[in-house]
Parts: sequence; C-alpha cells; structure tokens
Amino acid sequence: MRKIKYLILDKLFFLINKIVKKKKPKVDAKTIKKVLIIKYCCIGDVLMTTPLIKGIKQTFPKTKIDYCVGEWSKEVLKENKSLNRIFIDKKNNRKELKRELKNKYDLIFILDLGISDQYFAYSLKPKILAGLDSMNRGFLLNYKMKHEVDDNIHETDAYLGVLESLGYKTKDKQMEMILTKEEKNFGLNFIKTNNLEDKKMVGIFPGGGHNPGTTMNLKQWGSEKYAELVNKLTNNDFSIILFGGKTDKETIDNVKKLLNNKNKVIDASIKYNLRQSSALISTCDLFISNDSGPMHIASALGVKTISIFGPTNANLLKPLGKNDFMFYTNKKCTPNYTNKNNNHDCHPCYRQIIGDFNYGCQTKDCMKKILVEDVEKKVYEILQ
Repeated sequence: MRKIKYLILDKLFFLINKIVKKKKPKVDAKTIKKVLIIKYCCIGDVLMTTPLIKGIKQTFPKTKIDYCVGEWSKEVLKENKSLNRIFIDKKNNRKELKRELKNKYDLIFILDLGISDQYFAYSLKPKILAGLDSMNRGFLLNYKMKHEVDDNIHETDAYLGVLESLGYKTKDKQMEMILTKEEKNFGLNFIKTNNLEDKKMVGIFPGGGHNPGTTMNLKQWGSEKYAELVNKLTNNDFSIILFGGKTDKETIDNVKKLLNNKNKVIDASIKYNLRQSSALISTCDLFISNDSGPMHIASALGVKTISIFGPTNANLLKPLGKNDFMFYTNKKCTPNYTNKNNNHDCHPCYRQIIGDFNYGCQTKDCMKKILVEDVEKKVYEILQ
C-alpha cells in the first residue's frame, strides 16, 4: 500500500498536469542533429534501452547520439557504435554536468520516472523533451509515453513507445552489447586455459537483487536449488561456470558447499570486472540466472538464456531475444508477511514503476513453485 505522502503527491501532480500544457514542436528528421538519452540505472534497464538507440539511429541517421548514464551501468554501453559520447551522472555533482549539456540538444529522451530526473532533463533546455509519463509526473514533456503501474507493458516497449510518440516506429527489440576483440580473446583464452574447448558450458548466476539503493533477495531462486541443478548437470558431463560480484559472495559460497562434482565447476565470481565477466558469459552455450543484470548481458550478447522470475513480473522484464526462455509461475502465492502494511495482491509482488515491494514475505512461494527438474529438462531441450 502506497504511503500517504505519495498519495498526496499523486493528487498534486494530477492537478499540475491539468494546468500545464506543453507544446508539441514539429519533429523533422532532417533537423534533429544532436540527441541525448538519459537513463541512470540499472544494468538491465540500460541494456533494455539499446533497441531505442538503434531505433533513433535508424530514424535520424545523421544525428549524433549522446548518453547520460550512472556510474553503476556505464560499462554495458562502451563500444556501442551508435553512441557519440557517454556522460556519467554521479547525481551529487549535477551542476558541472548541466553546464556541459545545457542548450546543446535538439531532442532529449528522459527514460527515468522521477520528477527530479525529469526536471534535470528539462533544465538542459532541449528543443524537444520526450519521455515516460507515469502518475502525471511527465508534465514537463513535449512528447510522452504513458506508463502506469498496471499497464503490463514490457520495459523495452515502453522505451520504444517514447520514439513512437514522436511519430516514428521501430520493430527491432533485440538488446545489444558490444565486446572488443581483446575482450573476446580474453574469453577464448579462458576456455583454453581451463581445457573447455570441447565441453558444453553452462553459466550460472545464482545471486542478484542488489542495485544502488535497493536489495531484493527475494529475486533469488535459492542456493539449494542452484546447487541441485548444478549437480544434475555435472552428472551429465556439463561444465559449469559460476558468476557473481562481491555482493553475491555468500550465495556463491553456499552453492559451492553443496556441490558433488567440484572438478567440473569453475568459480569465476568476484575475480573479474564487468566487461571481463561479460566476455566469459559470451563463451557459454547457455546462461541460467535470476532476474538480474547478467541475465540481460547474456541475452544482449546473443547467448541462450534461461531466466527465473519470482516476485518481479517476467512480462515486463524478460529478455526478448529468440534464444531466451523464462520460468515464471502463474500460480497464486501463499505469502506470510511480517509487515502487515504490505497487503496488496501477491505475485508479482514487486510493482515495477513505483518500486513497491513486499520485503516482509517469509515464504518465497513464487520461487518454490519453479522446480529443479523442470529447469533441468529445459536445459537438455535447448542444448541437445
């Protein structure tokens, strides 16, 4: 249930939206020379904007496209040939960034929903400001894509919808991440060093749920289930690579304690930076993950994926590539909340736009309904 202060703000922005009527300047592809995209976080969300980058380049082929992104997510945009410059927004020093970006753009896409973020984009004084409008927060936008809590619109479609609001449409929804030749060689050398040339390799990311300002451990399928899956796969001669960052160490350690065939499992967690880890992911025949940034990285690299969704809505966030498969139960949950205020309908209990989440759930019932034997069966279907 939304807090009272947010309900009051909802009413306030409803009234403001009735009063403020922004003009819609004519959008002429020939006059759009410089475009800025603003999306701060997180890795998966930023990757889901890459179809929009391609769409903008297709629509305005002579334009220069810049991107303003948060420090956390910048790595996935490196080497993107459609981008001219990447600016890093640290949020605590926007004055300097504003001086560098102000009065320079014909068109800005603001893809974050927060009113402070939309005001920052407005303060850069673009000729045209386009973005997402949720709960009447988009009153500063010239062109807007309505995006409400219960729309059931995939994030990629929402971003592409902003371009469509300008009168232009694109159908390509495949995410994109580009590796350098050196990074690809790093992955190939890893295979040779570990004698994996003739092996079926499955990447496993059992962690996740950690982003700047949020921790959502309910997104994890569970160490026991991942360990059981790994044991079944290694019994059938698959080689496993475990992935994870510093915040995933405890989860990785718990998985490793339960493994039977440790000689067939390589722990690649923590040791490598995001770009190096991405290069290793690109060498896998299949990548299995919770809803997470690495899940989107694998899909963006063209790797076959199996993603496991629980409290978040797979229909809004799943990878859309032809090689992607997701597990997501449609069965009702039987939650047991410690926090009695968290009483909205369960599953998916995380409501994407407003970040409303039932942290007090004790059962993880949505994850328990996804069975190890079903995931194992899907692995064999995909790889054999």
